[in-house]
Amino acid sequence: MSINQHILHFSLPPFVAEEPDLSRLVVSNVTSDRFSLSWRTGEKAFDNFIVEVRESALPSQAMGRALPGDARSTVMAGLKARTSYNIKLYASAGGQNMQPLFDVATTEDVPQLGPIAASSVSPHNLSLSWSAVSGHFDGFVVRVSDPEQQSDTLEFRLPGEARNFTISNLMDATGYDIELYGISHGRHTPSVLAHAVTGTTYFTHVSNSRLL
Repeated sequence: MSINQHILHFSLPPFVAEEPDLSRLVVSNVTSDRFSLSWRTGEKAFDNFIVEVRESALPSQAMGRALPGDARSTVMAGLKARTSYNIKLYASAGGQNMQPLFDVATTEDVPQLGPIAASSVSPHNLSLSWSAVSGHFDGFVVRVSDPEQQSDTLEFRLPGEARNFTISNLMDATGYDIELYGISHGRHTPSVLAHAVTGTTYFTHVSNSRLL
Protein backbone atom coordinates (compact mmCIF):
# COMPACT_ATOMS: atom_id res chain seq x y z
CA MET A 1 0.00 0.00 0.00
CA SER A 2 1.43 3.34 -1.00
CA ILE A 3 0.86 6.50 0.91
CA ASN A 4 0.59 9.71 -1.01
CA GLN A 5 2.30 12.49 0.87
CA HIS A 6 0.93 15.94 0.30
CA ILE A 7 3.12 18.90 1.10
CA LEU A 8 1.20 21.99 1.91
CA HIS A 9 2.78 25.24 0.80
CA PHE A 10 1.73 28.43 2.51
CA SER A 11 3.26 31.80 3.22
CA LEU A 12 3.04 33.95 6.29
CA PRO A 13 2.14 37.61 5.94
CA PRO A 14 5.20 39.85 6.16
CA PHE A 15 6.06 41.02 9.64
CA VAL A 16 5.66 44.74 10.04
CA ALA A 17 7.25 46.24 13.11
CA GLU A 18 5.07 48.79 14.78
CA GLU A 19 6.45 52.29 15.09
CA PRO A 20 7.38 52.91 18.74
CA ASP A 21 5.22 55.43 20.52
CA LEU A 22 8.18 57.81 20.84
CA SER A 23 11.53 57.33 19.07
CA ARG A 24 14.49 58.78 17.17
CA LEU A 25 15.38 62.03 18.89
CA VAL A 26 17.64 63.74 16.33
CA VAL A 27 19.86 66.81 16.82
CA SER A 28 20.64 68.82 13.67
CA ASN A 29 21.61 72.28 12.41
CA VAL A 30 24.04 72.82 15.29
CA THR A 31 25.53 76.33 15.46
CA SER A 32 27.34 78.34 18.14
CA ASP A 33 24.11 79.30 19.94
CA ARG A 34 21.35 76.89 18.88
CA PHE A 35 20.36 73.49 17.53
CA SER A 36 17.27 71.84 16.10
CA LEU A 37 15.52 68.82 17.60
CA SER A 38 13.13 66.41 15.93
CA TRP A 39 11.52 63.11 16.90
CA ARG A 40 9.19 60.43 15.59
CA THR A 41 6.01 58.99 17.04
CA GLY A 42 3.67 56.08 16.41
CA GLU A 43 -0.09 56.24 16.05
CA LYS A 44 -0.70 57.17 19.66
CA ALA A 45 -2.05 60.65 20.31
CA PHE A 46 0.09 62.74 22.63
CA ASP A 47 -1.05 65.33 25.15
CA ASN A 48 2.18 67.34 25.16
CA PHE A 49 5.98 67.24 25.04
CA ILE A 50 8.60 68.85 27.26
CA VAL A 51 12.18 69.46 26.09
CA GLU A 52 14.79 69.82 28.81
CA VAL A 53 18.32 71.02 28.00
CA ARG A 54 21.11 71.07 30.61
CA GLU A 55 24.78 71.94 30.38
CA SER A 56 26.71 68.70 30.80
CA ALA A 57 29.21 70.40 33.12
CA LEU A 58 26.48 72.26 35.07
CA PRO A 59 23.51 69.87 35.27
CA SER A 60 21.80 72.06 37.88
CA GLN A 61 21.21 74.72 35.22
CA ALA A 62 18.43 73.74 32.85
CA MET A 63 16.17 75.34 30.27
CA GLY A 64 12.87 73.76 29.32
CA ARG A 65 10.14 74.16 26.75
CA ALA A 66 6.57 72.81 26.72
CA LEU A 67 5.17 71.86 23.31
CA PRO A 68 1.72 70.74 22.12
CA GLY A 69 0.99 67.11 21.35
CA ASP A 70 1.20 67.55 17.58
CA ALA A 71 4.74 69.01 17.69
CA ARG A 72 7.52 66.93 16.15
CA SER A 73 10.38 69.44 16.15
CA THR A 74 11.68 72.57 17.83
CA VAL A 75 14.72 74.87 17.87
CA MET A 76 16.60 75.52 21.12
CA ALA A 77 18.30 78.93 20.96
CA GLY A 78 20.22 81.14 23.38
CA LEU A 79 22.85 78.46 24.08
CA LYS A 80 26.53 78.94 24.94
CA ALA A 81 29.18 78.40 22.28
CA ARG A 82 31.45 75.34 22.45
CA THR A 83 29.35 73.79 25.22
CA SER A 84 28.07 70.23 25.69
CA TYR A 85 24.37 69.84 26.48
CA ASN A 86 22.35 66.90 27.76
CA ILE A 87 18.93 66.74 26.12
CA LYS A 88 15.78 65.00 27.37
CA LEU A 89 12.45 64.75 25.60
CA TYR A 90 9.48 63.94 27.83
CA ALA A 91 6.04 63.02 26.50
CA SER A 92 2.59 62.52 27.96
CA ALA A 93 -0.19 60.48 26.34
CA GLY A 94 -3.57 59.71 27.83
CA GLY A 95 -2.52 61.40 31.04
CA GLN A 96 0.46 59.07 31.48
CA ASN A 97 4.13 59.97 31.23
CA MET A 98 6.20 57.95 28.77
CA GLN A 99 9.83 56.89 28.88
CA PRO A 100 11.89 59.97 27.90
CA LEU A 101 14.40 60.09 25.05
CA PHE A 102 18.01 61.22 25.59
CA ASP A 103 20.76 62.76 23.46
CA VAL A 104 23.89 64.89 23.79
CA ALA A 105 24.97 67.79 21.57
CA THR A 106 27.89 70.23 21.58
CA THR A 107 27.54 73.73 20.13
CA GLU A 108 30.13 75.09 17.72
CA ASP A 109 32.67 77.86 18.31
CA VAL A 110 31.57 81.40 17.55
CA PRO A 111 32.70 82.11 13.99
CA GLN A 112 35.41 84.75 14.07
CA LEU A 113 37.67 86.17 11.39
CA GLY A 114 41.27 87.19 11.85
CA PRO A 115 42.67 90.43 10.36
CA ILE A 116 42.70 90.91 6.63
CA ALA A 117 45.89 91.82 4.75
CA ALA A 118 45.66 93.79 1.50
CA SER A 119 48.55 94.37 -0.89
CA SER A 120 48.89 95.53 -4.45
CA VAL A 121 50.34 92.97 -6.89
CA SER A 122 50.01 95.38 -9.82
CA PRO A 123 48.76 98.93 -10.42
CA HIS A 124 45.27 97.57 -11.12
CA ASN A 125 45.00 94.61 -8.71
CA LEU A 126 44.68 94.10 -4.95
CA SER A 127 45.53 90.81 -3.26
CA LEU A 128 43.61 89.94 -0.07
CA SER A 129 44.35 87.27 2.52
CA TRP A 130 42.72 86.44 5.87
CA SER A 131 42.38 83.72 8.48
CA ALA A 132 39.48 82.10 10.32
CA VAL A 133 40.17 82.20 14.06
CA SER A 134 37.30 79.90 15.06
CA GLY A 135 33.94 78.52 14.01
CA HIS A 136 32.37 77.26 10.81
CA PHE A 137 32.05 79.30 7.61
CA ASP A 138 29.75 78.49 4.70
CA GLY A 139 31.19 81.29 2.62
CA PHE A 140 32.62 84.81 2.54
CA VAL A 141 31.59 88.12 0.99
CA VAL A 142 34.11 90.74 -0.12
CA ARG A 143 32.88 94.29 -0.80
CA VAL A 144 35.18 96.83 -2.43
CA SER A 145 34.21 100.48 -2.69
CA ASP A 146 35.89 103.67 -3.82
CA PRO A 147 35.53 106.44 -1.18
CA GLU A 148 35.61 109.04 -3.95
CA GLN A 149 32.76 107.17 -5.70
CA GLN A 150 34.56 107.14 -9.01
CA SER A 151 33.37 103.56 -9.56
CA ASP A 152 30.56 101.26 -8.44
CA THR A 153 30.90 99.07 -5.35
CA LEU A 154 32.11 95.59 -6.21
CA GLU A 155 30.86 92.49 -4.37
CA PHE A 156 32.34 88.98 -4.55
CA ARG A 157 30.99 85.78 -2.96
CA LEU A 158 33.58 83.14 -2.09
CA PRO A 159 33.39 79.55 -0.78
CA GLY A 160 33.95 78.74 2.89
CA GLU A 161 37.42 77.28 2.32
CA ALA A 162 38.75 80.48 0.67
CA ARG A 163 41.48 82.38 2.52
CA ASN A 164 42.74 84.67 -0.24
CA PHE A 165 41.37 86.52 -3.25
CA THR A 166 42.68 88.87 -5.93
CA ILE A 167 40.57 91.84 -7.08
CA SER A 168 41.35 92.84 -10.66
CA ASN A 169 40.59 95.73 -13.02
CA LEU A 170 40.93 98.47 -10.42
CA MET A 171 42.07 102.05 -11.02
CA ASP A 172 45.76 102.84 -10.62
CA ALA A 173 46.96 104.74 -7.50
CA THR A 174 43.47 104.72 -6.00
CA GLY A 175 42.38 104.05 -2.43
CA TYR A 176 39.72 101.42 -1.81
CA ASP A 177 37.69 100.50 1.27
CA ILE A 178 37.47 96.72 1.72
CA GLU A 179 34.94 94.84 3.83
CA LEU A 180 35.11 91.10 4.41
CA TYR A 181 32.53 89.12 6.37
CA GLY A 182 31.71 85.46 6.70
CA ILE A 183 28.41 83.63 6.35
CA SER A 184 27.80 80.93 8.94
CA HIS A 185 24.52 79.00 8.96
CA GLY A 186 22.79 81.81 7.11
CA ARG A 187 24.00 84.64 9.35
CA HIS A 188 26.66 87.30 8.81
CA THR A 189 29.70 87.29 11.07
CA PRO A 190 31.40 90.50 12.26
CA SER A 191 33.16 92.31 9.45
CA VAL A 192 36.87 92.83 8.96
CA LEU A 193 37.64 96.22 7.39
CA ALA A 194 40.65 97.56 5.54
CA HIS A 195 41.72 100.42 3.33
CA ALA A 196 44.25 99.79 0.58
CA VAL A 197 45.79 101.84 -2.21
CA THR A 198 46.73 100.20 -5.48
CA GLY A 199 50.52 100.10 -5.63
CA THR A 200 51.06 99.98 -1.82
CA THR A 201 50.43 97.82 1.26
CA TYR A 202 48.13 99.33 3.86
CA PHE A 203 47.24 98.85 7.54
CA THR A 204 44.14 96.78 8.29
CA HIS A 205 41.91 96.44 11.33
CA VAL A 206 38.90 94.49 12.65
CA SER A 207 35.57 96.21 13.26
CA ASN A 208 33.44 95.77 16.36
CA SER A 209 30.24 94.83 14.54
CA ARG A 210 28.17 91.96 15.97
CA LEU A 211 26.94 88.70 14.52
CA LEU A 212 23.79 89.52 12.56
